[in-house]
Amino acid sequence: MDKTMRTILVAFLATLAVAALAADKIRVELNGKSLDLKTAPILRDGEVWVPVKEITVALGGHLQIIKPNKLLGVCLGDKCTPLKVGRDAVVVKGTAMASAKKMVDALEAKMKWDKRKKLLRLSVDRPLPSEKH
Repeated sequence: MDKTMRTILVAFLATLAVAALAADKIRVELNGKSLDLKTAPILRDGEVWVPVKEITVALGGHLQIIKPNKLLGVCLGDKCTPLKVGRDAVVVKGTAMASAKKMVDALEAKMKWDKRKKLLRLSVDRPLPSEKH
């Protein structure tokens, strides 16, 4: 195979890989509206993992970082749920990720995972920061 054919083949395979990744992208909705996340959720051991900070803020919470203990405090009001990095959370490309289930439990939300559509639906029964005026 000559150099030109190899280059074309490599480009074609790279295009297929990018298309496959785009097709696998997990979408997130919050109270029926699309949530635009800077860091895309991932599947880990068959479970959806989401970016901790972005989901915490979107659901009206705040995040406490306790660096010496590698703990993240996912807080809603005065109630904080600790997530231990390496056990409850992982860092992917500089972003802490945790299971969607742990996040919704900590932030008093509900979730439904549509595996076929790769859609994570989150909902809360309270006003969100984006809805307050």
